[in-house]
Amino acid sequence: MEPSHTLDHEIPQTELKASVRPSVSSLLPTTSEPETREQRLGEHRNSAYKETVSVRRVDPEAEENRRRVMITLGLEVALAMFLTLARKLWGWAQEERARARVNRELRRRIPAT
Repeated sequence: MEPSHTLDHEIPQTELKASVRPSVSSLLPTTSEPETREQRLGEHRNSAYKETVSVRRVDPEAEENRRRVMITLGLEVALAMFLTLARKLWGWAQEERARARVNRELRRRIPAT
């Protein structure tokens, strides 16, 4: 028998790899730096994850007009709801007054026994 003169680095090594799902905490940014555009678009994430980022320049005057219109519409809706509620309450109060008046008239007509 011939002695084996092989060294350890000559022996083929078997490498084991395990697939592990990343934890949520591993996906969190490691720094407080703002994300780059590529990161926001999800290019470093799973390819099934699609995120779109829209950037638009805002005209301050147009934004102020839009805000004014939204406030006006909100006030108009609130006024319409208030008037509807007030009309229902007024109708209910008139019904109660009419009911009380009819009850008084009926009590007058019925002779006391």
